[in-house]
Amino acid sequence: MLVAVRLDAVQKKYAFLESVYRKVYYLIPAIAIFIVTLVANKDRGEEIIGYTIVDRFIFLCYSSFKYLLISAIPFKLSYLYPFPFQVGEKIPMALWIYPFVILFIGYVIYLNRRKPLLVFCTLFSYYICCRCFM
Repeated sequence: MLVAVRLDAVQKKYAFLESVYRKVYYLIPAIAIFIVTLVANKDRGEEIIGYTIVDRFIFLCYSSFKYLLISAIPFKLSYLYPFPFQVGEKIPMALWIYPFVILFIGYVIYLNRRKPLLVFCTLFSYYICCRCFM
């Protein structure tokens, strides 16, 4: 959705809010599928032990930055990247920096929002990296 909105901004087809409004129709089925999946897995009978939402958010920020980094600087590549911590373990302090790094990258993109081609290329390359590595 973000790529489509940025594409409209680069092509100057629609205003930002109008472009977002036109793309909401793609977001509604995704949210519906997400809710159906949550409801279907709610009553499984056994207790599912997994990562908490905070653990998942920290891992999301960590993996997003790591995939961006290894796509720019291919060093120590592996076909398998293990989780940095196990279920129930305390989150390592080094991983708490990654949400701030992602916020900083978002802030830099926000500061350069007047350069639509630069913002589009940055977000599109990030999207492609995430799709390829995940």
